[in-house]
Amino acid sequence: MGVLSRLQPLGALWLPGDDEPTLEESRLTGVDAWSPLAPISLAHHPANRCEVWACRACGKPFLRYTEYGGYYEDRRIRELDPRRIQGQS
Repeated sequence: MGVLSRLQPLGALWLPGDDEPTLEESRLTGVDAWSPLAPISLAHHPANRCEVWACRACGKPFLRYTEYGGYYEDRRIRELDPRRIQGQS
């Protein structure tokens, strides 16, 4: 069973009609945006371009993001920890 078959899509974090959400990031110095310790700013990149998925078995939510660059796709996933969510600026 593949990882994707264990997840179900719940929705997206971008606003309808917002075709170009900001690429501005809001993160701590020295902390990668995909680190489990990194804050999640819903108004900033990459969270503003993420989809929300959940584990079919336990319901745990995840952020999924696909970065497209030249000849590759970089698919990323991180647990959506509500304690890491920051307010909008």
